[in-house]
Amino acid sequence: MHVLIPASVEGNDDSTMGCDYALIEIDIERIQKYIELLAHLCYDHEDLTEMVFWGNAEFITDSEADRVFALSDVTEPVRVEIPEDIGVESERTEYDEMHITPSGVRWSCTPKHTDVRVSTSTVSLEELKKLEKRE
Repeated sequence: MHVLIPASVEGNDDSTMGCDYALIEIDIERIQKYIELLAHLCYDHEDLTEMVFWGNAEFITDSEADRVFALSDVTEPVRVEIPEDIGVESERTEYDEMHITPSGVRWSCTPKHTDVRVSTSTVSLEELKKLEKRE
């Protein structure tokens, strides 16, 4: 399952530098296992608030979302199907990360050659399961 999630800038800058959405291939079982592992680890380590994994995200522009999925100005996570005959052009990013928290998961990146940090909001496991049920 692929999900398109709106992204925003962390900090004072208001430009996402073209990284308007995270396009994520979701593996709900893996995310659920990570959340359960974090809960177990937090029991003994109160200061542990999240686990971070490298990779796992592509970020695309609003115009690319419109071209590929006929979607623009998406304000909440939405399930998408990637057409086989259309390639998705993602933005050049670095430090792509998946952040597992007790309340869910979010993704972040830094657009190449910038000091801007772009992030999605946290999406709960329940919300991902609802999206999975939608066809």
